[in-house]
Amino acid sequence: MMRITYVVWYFQHVVVALLFAPVYTVSLRAIAVVILMLLHLSYALTLSVGTFSWIGTASLPALLPPAFFDALHPYAVRWGFGGVRIYYDGDCGF
Repeated sequence: MMRITYVVWYFQHVVVALLFAPVYTVSLRAIAVVILMLLHLSYALTLSVGTFSWIGTASLPALLPPAFFDALHPYAVRWGFGGVRIYYDGDCGF
């Protein structure tokens, strides 16, 4: 019988392999992020670890490549999130 500790250990090794895979980067990283989000959700449901799970889940989209967000852009515009503009002053004298 396999303990859940070993399952988590294997998941973490699989996720590292998926994050550093040289092919199918966008889809494999998305799968890895979903696995990690489910892992953090299981932590939140079964353990008393405070905000660890929620902060970990909120930081996971930073692992996704820009192509993932570029693919989501048409849907964001359709849902009304496309009106944001970011202005940047490159020669600000601070």
